[in-house]
Amino acid sequence: MADPILIGSEIKSVPGIDNAKQIYAYRDNDTTAVRALQDANNPGSAYQVPVDRKCIIFQCYFGYPSTSAGRSEFRIWENNAVAAAGNVKYFGHVSNYQAAIYPHVYMEFSAGNYIINEPTGSNSVNCALIGVELDA
Repeated sequence: MADPILIGSEIKSVPGIDNAKQIYAYRDNDTTAVRALQDANNPGSAYQVPVDRKCIIFQCYFGYPSTSAGRSEFRIWENNAVAAAGNVKYFGHVSNYQAAIYPHVYMEFSAGNYIINEPTGSNSVNCALIGVELDA
């Protein structure tokens, strides 16, 4: 099976792939608790990779909403529990001197798992991920 072609943050169709779905998962500015990212296509629900599918994340946004001095770190985890740390997929930091960062990444998440975010530090971090969901 061929993978879809990704141009910027848009999925372009490829012959033989008719069920690729764009994923936008996010976490608003809040406390530093570990929890799953929310599914923008299903507000109020944590995004969980469906059975027989995989999710590939290729674009991230991490924003630092505070004007106070400090630094916040963040981790992206994969786990089958909605609010538990798991296998680290990505780690970084953002400070009041950066305001926001937009790293390009390649993170694959397996069927049945959640995308978990854990911000730590003196202030919380907004988080948004863009990717594609397709057959495993």
